[in-house]
Amino acid sequence: MRSMVNHGATTADEMMDVGLGSQPIADRAPNIRTESSWWQPIQSRMVAHHMCPTPDEVNEIALKLSKGRLSGEDLSSVRLSGLMDHIESDAGAELIHEIRERAAIQAEGANK
Repeated sequence: MRSMVNHGATTADEMMDVGLGSQPIADRAPNIRTESSWWQPIQSRMVAHHMCPTPDEVNEIALKLSKGRLSGEDLSSVRLSGLMDHIESDAGAELIHEIRERAAIQAEGANK
């Protein structure tokens, strides 16, 4: 396809071990290839995000914003696009930070 359209660039999907920046994709999002189909359309956008949210974090944000009614799997493509826009905003970064902080506290409590 690339030779037919005279475009030599490859996509992130084709480069499993090549990273964005200095970190390989596999290190930033290790379960990215095993997630359900809802994650596929947004995976490159989420991996490119500076906080690289995981599918579980995206699901948690969707549940929080919908007050527990809709997970990422339940969203239409339009709503999923809106969710991505929200995640890429400052408010979304704060939500990701809160989720990770809560997970770290829970993991610390489990280790005691």
